[in-house]
Amino acid sequence: MTNNISDVLRYLIKDDDEFYIGRTVVEQKNVVDQLQQIGFDKNTIDQAFFWIQNLTFLGQLDAEDVVSDHQDSECEESDQLGVRYYVDEETQHLPVIIRSYIMSLEQAGMLDTVAREMVIHQLMFLEAETIDLDLVKWVIRVVLKHYPADLGLTRLEESMLAENAYQNLH
Repeated sequence: MTNNISDVLRYLIKDDDEFYIGRTVVEQKNVVDQLQQIGFDKNTIDQAFFWIQNLTFLGQLDAEDVVSDHQDSECEESDQLGVRYYVDEETQHLPVIIRSYIMSLEQAGMLDTVAREMVIHQLMFLEAETIDLDLVKWVIRVVLKHYPADLGLTRLEESMLAENAYQNLH
């Protein structure tokens, strides 16, 4: 068994994207014990829980604050799709195809700048060698399911994400 954060996350966040985490300390300890019995080490489990806490924090933000902060920082409609420059650490961690895919989803209106940054942040927390397009699609789905600005995916957008929206890249 591999012992990486993305494996723990996929175990904790089921297909319905509900977090499989106990709400009480006892329930959470039971989940941690179960994960350790499966074969995950404590450090990897702790990192996965931290990853989920980031999403929980995002989900607790007031949707109006996120949207109004985002809109206040933009002067005109044409300014909304600026260029996102990646720092060296990000370019080393996220392959070109992943960065291009994220950009294509933003240009298609499936991600706004706040959601894009959360996706990038969550991806940067994962091991670089585990990041592939399927994992990126999964992370985007999970982030958008917990995004407070009501950018939730429609069925059509979800199918585009699940299918090959990245094929439109040049």
